[in-house]
Amino acid sequence: MTAPSPVLEVRHLTREVCTDTGRLKIVDDFSYSFAEAKIYTVLGPSGAGKSSLLRVLNRLDEPTSGEIIFDGQDYRTLPPCRLRCKVGYLFQTPHLFAGSVADNVRFAHPELTDERVSELLTLTSFKSERKDEPTDNLSVGESSGLRWPVFWPPNQL
Repeated sequence: MTAPSPVLEVRHLTREVCTDTGRLKIVDDFSYSFAEAKIYTVLGPSGAGKSSLLRVLNRLDEPTSGEIIFDGQDYRTLPPCRLRCKVGYLFQTPHLFAGSVADNVRFAHPELTDERVSELLTLTSFKSERKDEPTDNLSVGESSGLRWPVFWPPNQL
């Protein structure tokens, strides 16, 4: 049995930025293959380039050199929004949009019924009766727990 081809392949990725003292490599020759429907965690000390790597993979920043292949094609050929709908990542600091908890759960999928929103909130251990509560009322911990349903693939909603 052959292994499935990676959905996202990174080859010799480098990202450099200009500083007062010259150029600084914040991602240095990173290569990795990511399988479909898997969750990955990037670990390392502060300043190691974790966030910089994720920003490049999601086209919030562009690489200085290297190659990123998504679904068999150069990821620069895809509109950034299309790429971001397929490859999501969670920021270190949670951010919810203005509005209610339910509005945020429905952000990527406005067709979700109230019943489905309640089911998804229950899966995050968030009390579904608070779904109409404004997001301003939530703590950072509560906000963190609400981020993940938005990034589920649509066929699992």
